[in-house]
Amino acid sequence: MYLQRYVSNLLTHFVGRKEKDERDQYNILIKIIKSGWLLSANMVGTHIDDLPQRIQQVSYGYALNLSNLDLNTVFVSDVVCFTDIPLSDIQLHIKKYSPFGISFSKEFLLNNGENPVFYISNNSIDRSEGGINLHKLFRKELQNYIEYQTEFQKMTFGKKKQFTEYESSQLKFQTFLLKYFLCFLKF
Repeated sequence: MYLQRYVSNLLTHFVGRKEKDERDQYNILIKIIKSGWLLSANMVGTHIDDLPQRIQQVSYGYALNLSNLDLNTVFVSDVVCFTDIPLSDIQLHIKKYSPFGISFSKEFLLNNGENPVFYISNNSIDRSEGGINLHKLFRKELQNYIEYQTEFQKMTFGKKKQFTEYESSQLKFQTFLLKYFLCFLKF
């Protein structure tokens, strides 16, 4: 029976990409194992007592103008990336990142909050919008969203200590979008 090999039940995170020396890459892996924490680059240096609270945070950059920004940098989340490439096909990743990494079962990570990235092609076309490039459409709509939310937050936070049910709902939905959707978009 032929088995499909382009995904794996193991998810692997490679460490030490920025380090050229394999000993330094290995030491990063050992540090992760000893500490029990697999941290994003943004979280390295965070005091160990602050990590559980920090992991729950997602930050949102209210850029005034997105026209020149890389959309992959607008939403910042403290995430750690894994690949689901089968180990038998992983040699290219090893060359790109390092020969050191840590793997977990996909089921374990899903049960602990792992979420896949949503890839969006920079060249994809939305025919329902007159054939506009999806990347440009997303940039335009995201700019509109940011301007609307910035105004909404100014009105809401600037004047009140008590929020209406509608305002609370809007803030909860914005947090939901940031934490579970927008931070996982990759162009």
